[in-house]
Amino acid sequence: MDYFSISRKLLAAETPLVDSRSYLSYGSPGPLRKSEGLIDVCVVYPNLYSMGMSNLGYMIACDVFDGREGVLVDRAFLPERGQKETRGLVTGRMLRDFDIVVFSVSYELDFLNIEKILKAGGIEPDRNKRRGPFVLCGGVAASINPYALSGMADLVLTGDAEVLIPEFIENFKNGNIPDENTGNELKKLRKLENCFFSTVITKNSVFPGTVLLDGGRGCAYSCKFCVTGNYFGPFLCQDAKRFIDVASGLKPKGCTRFGIVSSSIGRIAGFDKFLEYAVQNRLSVSVSSIRFEDIDKDMAELLFKAGQRQFTLAPEAGNYDLRRSIAKPVSNGDILKKISMVHSLGAGVKLYFMFGLPGETERDLVDIINLLKEAGKTGQVKAGIQAFVPKPHTSFTRGDFAGEAVLKKKKKLLLEAAFSGRLPKNILDIAGIRETVKEWELCWKGRPL
Repeated sequence: MDYFSISRKLLAAETPLVDSRSYLSYGSPGPLRKSEGLIDVCVVYPNLYSMGMSNLGYMIACDVFDGREGVLVDRAFLPERGQKETRGLVTGRMLRDFDIVVFSVSYELDFLNIEKILKAGGIEPDRNKRRGPFVLCGGVAASINPYALSGMADLVLTGDAEVLIPEFIENFKNGNIPDENTGNELKKLRKLENCFFSTVITKNSVFPGTVLLDGGRGCAYSCKFCVTGNYFGPFLCQDAKRFIDVASGLKPKGCTRFGIVSSSIGRIAGFDKFLEYAVQNRLSVSVSSIRFEDIDKDMAELLFKAGQRQFTLAPEAGNYDLRRSIAKPVSNGDILKKISMVHSLGAGVKLYFMFGLPGETERDLVDIINLLKEAGKTGQVKAGIQAFVPKPHTSFTRGDFAGEAVLKKKKKLLLEAAFSGRLPKNILDIAGIRETVKEWELCWKGRPL
């Protein structure tokens, strides 16, 4: 299929949820001439459409740009199979024909797609050789390590889109843009002034037809391995009254499925009231993950009544001592108690672990498998096991990475322990080592030692 056939198919399945002055509100794709006197912006998610349309950070960036006077916004993604060029989804315009091309980057591995997208959009990736649009980068991964993008981006924004984008646009209009910036200082929100939510829903998202709601910033906890609680602060939590306001406003548009994006669900003020509202109004609510400290029987029951059928919990390690070393001191007894509680509702459990942590022994790996076996005695359990990647701005350094050879050995030990423990193969999903190594390299690429 050619570009426009694919674009029409994707757009036909979309339901816009906000009024827009921009290209975002156009109903069908087609080439448009440059907008005289206006700034044309294309906000790009450096992965496939289905991934971008399930990423709230990306949609917030689109929404904030769209809200600026004199700015028209289109969207673009990694070209789908059959697409050789990167064009605006709605306008059909090549990336080279926009004034500003913005990349919203959430995952380090997506750094690798930026060069491909620029080339396919007719833009020289090397900023020192480029003549064309101003290339801007932001998002979680860009904030963690802006240095990895300094060769391609004219400017890297490190912080919250709703704070930085309005300032950037005003400076751009006035010609007051620095040559390059890989800032270390994160600009922080003083308060959450509103509740962002998905600007568009579609059946072609990873979360089909689901409205994502912004649950806040940062994290109430400071696990040593996690950037969210150590860098993206201060912790700011949403008031669930705003969730009710959004849901009641969108229900007439046929929106019945809502997903909460938050690192600390249990700290959201009035979250139980929102769940009660959802149950009464036959709305479904899902959450990405819950901390063991935050979930109790009442919350679990309300989430189950609201449609949550799989609860995601993250022990991270197989025993208390290793968890304590990363500032996540939850006992195996507490973990199993919460898992049993969820199973008693009739729900399944997805558990996340890491391997390759500093100080980890073979016994620690076996403990992951043993904990899984215990957890499976009361109901359905699945596990995602990721190799540990030390991130900037945490308690760990580049040198705390175990390395490819060690991780391969540890992965083999995990599989052997699972086999000898007769753990069903379909329970485990262990990360690939090559991708983990690449993620680690990108996390630290270009950073001063």
